[in-house]
Amino acid sequence: MPSRGGMRTRGLQATIRGTGTRLGRAVGRTPPSAAVVLAVATAAVFYRLGDRPLWWWDESFYANAAHNAIAGGHWLIPHLAGFDTIHPSPFLEKPPLAIWLEALSIGVFGPTEFAVRAPSAAATVATAVLVFLLGREIRGRGAGLVAAAAFLTTPAVIVGTNAARFGATDSLHTFLGSLLVALVWLHAADRRDVPPALVGGVAAALLLTKGFAAGAFFAALVPLLLVRRGRFSARFVGVATAVTTVAVGWWVAAVYLLVGDYFVEEIFLEPVWHRIVGADAASTSRRTLVPIFEYPYLTRLQSVFRPWWFPFLFGAVVAAVTGRRTPPDGRSGGLSPRFLVWWTAAVFAPFLFFGTKLWYVVPTFVPAALTVGWLVAAAVDGTTAAVATDASGGERGDGWPIRRSAAVVGLVAGTALAALAGPSGRLYAPADGGGVALDPSMPPDLSVLAVVAALCVGARLVSTDGLGPGLLSLPGGLSLDADAFLRALTAGVALVLVLGVLVGTPAVYAAGNGDEPADTDFRHLGETTAAVVPAGERVYVQPNAAARWFYASYEFYADRPMREVPVDRLRTDPDVRYALMTSQGVPIVDDRNPSVVAESSHLDLVLVELGPPAEP
Repeated sequence: MPSRGGMRTRGLQATIRGTGTRLGRAVGRTPPSAAVVLAVATAAVFYRLGDRPLWWWDESFYANAAHNAIAGGHWLIPHLAGFDTIHPSPFLEKPPLAIWLEALSIGVFGPTEFAVRAPSAAATVATAVLVFLLGREIRGRGAGLVAAAAFLTTPAVIVGTNAARFGATDSLHTFLGSLLVALVWLHAADRRDVPPALVGGVAAALLLTKGFAAGAFFAALVPLLLVRRGRFSARFVGVATAVTTVAVGWWVAAVYLLVGDYFVEEIFLEPVWHRIVGADAASTSRRTLVPIFEYPYLTRLQSVFRPWWFPFLFGAVVAAVTGRRTPPDGRSGGLSPRFLVWWTAAVFAPFLFFGTKLWYVVPTFVPAALTVGWLVAAAVDGTTAAVATDASGGERGDGWPIRRSAAVVGLVAGTALAALAGPSGRLYAPADGGGVALDPSMPPDLSVLAVVAALCVGARLVSTDGLGPGLLSLPGGLSLDADAFLRALTAGVALVLVLGVLVGTPAVYAAGNGDEPADTDFRHLGETTAAVVPAGERVYVQPNAAARWFYASYEFYADRPMREVPVDRLRTDPDVRYALMTSQGVPIVDDRNPSVVAESSHLDLVLVELGPPAEP
């Protein structure tokens, strides 16, 4: 028997497959080195993507809401079951775009872990390619290669919770926000005439993904809009604003008309305002380097941005000093390294005060990785002016002068500190009496030196014109651009080497993996329920069992409606055939001869099939 909602997915499949065909044609026109980044990133991020169970917190919430969109038609207002209530109810803590994309993915691939995570993984791959292309635009192919490698080997990105390999909102948020900044930056710097409708569309998608958290990216754009305001005509601003307003406003207006103030409470008061004023119950006091900060990001970033945190810090200093001088061509709004420092700070700073989770700052790693790429390229390219690629793929200077010696010193110092931090990546921590204390691991991690050396060589080679013998004639009237081929091969070898050393096999290290008992047990209970309980048959939940656990993950796997009922109904109602109970609660239905279908000692949950009620 087809699963619930299966008939509704057939129309989606044809549409999305057609879109995939068009995307495939676009990929075919991708420059060779960018295509290599695309291929390596896809292999790293999608490797065994669906192996581990759903994480029973955030990931299961979005998966459950996406499944309810497909199965129950809850598209306009996403519905979540198994969190605040057992039955599906409005879920408006986040805008719906990420949920819609997961629902479309489920429509194509079925209700699987892979389908839930595919949109997030695809967004991470797209971000890696964007990082490469933007790094190439800033300082040439070498900068793009190093920046892409730094982004793809950042632990918080590739294996962190709610990042690339999780079905959540943060990877999509990172991609769309970074794309918005990149488009406006390129337009402001006279590198591209970006259509205002495209800017408005990306801004709308960003807002529909993460809501108010998107504000950090808009803050990053402020210097561009002020310094290069001549590039933004009234028509440009008007069209971009109108597209954004219409694309976001219709959903906001429709939902508000349907649920009223509940929407304001869910989308703003609870997730945003309460956190700002300190009413968020999740906020706790932690040891931070600066007492007024909410979360120890400055301490934790050593590990979650390992080993690039210290090269980034030195790169930021070198970039800030470099950016003080006006470039010879007089374009003060060019693709300057100084803007990378601002971009990093703009998307990071708000969460120092209000953030409580590591994944909130994932967008920081895009400009930070670009800064590392810029630093390495500036140290190895042997020129005094930054280089970038024009529309034809050739190198050209963008006029930002830099002393190579400053970049070399910054790279060496940052790499040395990263190596001294050891495998844990921790070099400093809050001191017991206040201030900062050194906390180096022993012995140093020499693999960092090998990785940086490999990237320096790779950056130098891919930036070199004439790497091969030029255009080669092949049998059948074909030809091969040996230069482009060898650069792409060099980029691929460098990326694979660095990923192999720093990341290894992502599925082994992903947070919330199959070794987590709760994740595994919820999948087992849910899949057993789907196999035993007839389709459409309701599963009833013992009251105190419902109070103890979230059931979003269980409901995703079980695909059966649920309801919490009083104990009397469990004992006397003949319509109650299947019940989810605690092990201590099972004896209350002994007179119905309960048969254990599945159980979890870790969760203390038992799924039982009940016989007829005892005769009065």
